[in-house]
Amino acid sequence: DIASWMTVFAQAGVRAYYGPNLLSPIAQPVKLDQYTKNSITKTLFSTKIIGEVPSAPEFTNIQWKNIEAKDIEWTKNTGYKVLQGTGTVKGRLFGGTIGPLRQIMGTEFFPTKDFFKGCIIALEAIGPSNNLLQTLHDLRALDAAGVFKNAAGILTGKLSEDEEALWLKFLKYEAKREDIPVLTNIDFIHRTPMTVLPIGAMAKIDCENVKFTILESGVTE
Repeated sequence: DIASWMTVFAQAGVRAYYGPNLLSPIAQPVKLDQYTKNSITKTLFSTKIIGEVPSAPEFTNIQWKNIEAKDIEWTKNTGYKVLQGTGTVKGRLFGGTIGPLRQIMGTEFFPTKDFFKGCIIALEAIGPSNNLLQTLHDLRALDAAGVFKNAAGILTGKLSEDEEALWLKFLKYEAKREDIPVLTNIDFIHRTPMTVLPIGAMAKIDCENVKFTILESGVTE
């Protein structure tokens, strides 16, 4: 899966990508929107610096079944949210879906603790939003692997109020990282539209202006 391959590329020093799987035979067949097109073009087909990544104006959750375009429900996006943290931090992007990342812990493909120093960690949890105990187990496993200790910042998808409370409590009392900036509602998760994250690229979280910026290009000549 994509999260496992991302760690392989990270270990090898090769850039990987987290974003739309346009070839999936089971994903909701949604017409490729302009937001996603722009993200794909800027990240995968341009040597220019990607720059500020805007929040999508609206979104729909992916349904793993065929559905007519007229039946797709769209929700107005509220934009990014600073869950905690102040100021501006920079770091190289790493992350993926929490479950698959957890599955390869202890293997030669999972990065060492030193790897995460100064990284901006992008994490997505797939599953029922009310499964808070599973989320807590996943966060604890990542923490034991050294993910949070030296990270510069965290990116997540949209969180429910209960998930927000869980994250804040975990970071304060278990990870001891009440200081780390956390920016939520990023559009790299399993919903449409999607942004593409070039894993390994330098990025920036600006808590004061609630902005997310990628400071490098996704490809080179």
